[in-house]
Amino acid sequence: QTFAFWDKIADGTRYDKDYFFYVTDIMARYEFAMLLLSFVGIMAAFILGDGPGLFLACWTLAMAAIHCFDPYKTPWLALDMLLPMILVSGYGVQKVAEKIGQDAQIPDKRLAYRWLAGGLCLLAAAQAPQTIRLVYQGSPDERHALIYGQAAGDIRLLTGDIAAVAARAPEGKDLRINVFASTDWLAPYYLWNYPRAGFGDIPAGGGDADAPLIVAREDQQAALATRLKNEYDANLYKL
Repeated sequence: QTFAFWDKIADGTRYDKDYFFYVTDIMARYEFAMLLLSFVGIMAAFILGDGPGLFLACWTLAMAAIHCFDPYKTPWLALDMLLPMILVSGYGVQKVAEKIGQDAQIPDKRLAYRWLAGGLCLLAAAQAPQTIRLVYQGSPDERHALIYGQAAGDIRLLTGDIAAVAARAPEGKDLRINVFASTDWLAPYYLWNYPRAGFGDIPAGGGDADAPLIVAREDQQAALATRLKNEYDANLYKL
């Protein structure tokens, strides 16, 4: 039922993403440490034939297979894969540690444990710069496969300019704002403290679209021109 639901949402398309989008574009680029460790855990589970390990391995592989073949591919669904990957990765590290402790051919076990811990720290350190860059620095860049629906840096310029206009207007934050950029579904979040901000489509026929402030997409300018009675200064923002 779940698969059928998302297949229907996708409307029979794959959003131009290939079958291995989650593995090649998400996991390999942004979660390569988890991808490597989960591979270790899956191999350990099948080699040892351990019940809990096999459960985690099969869960991980099942989630990967389902989402690879599910037509609906968006970055947030990678979370369904990450949970079993994290657990099977921990299982793999545990089994490697147990192997070190039980293998008589490893004379210096303390040194081996240090090598294991050092390798894990190295994996985390190698991924840290990219994580910091992606999460904390700069504006969301849609060239990153993980960026999905986040507003670009110009949203701060837009909201700042709106606040500046509201500060000069007699109505203050009660001034009317018409938002016609219907695809920008983040707008209600950023304009939550403007009670007279309205969201919808450009009025059809002889409808009046005028307001002290209008937010619209660049490709809506021609349609808006036939509905506006007043003249406006236009600023362009990349959202």
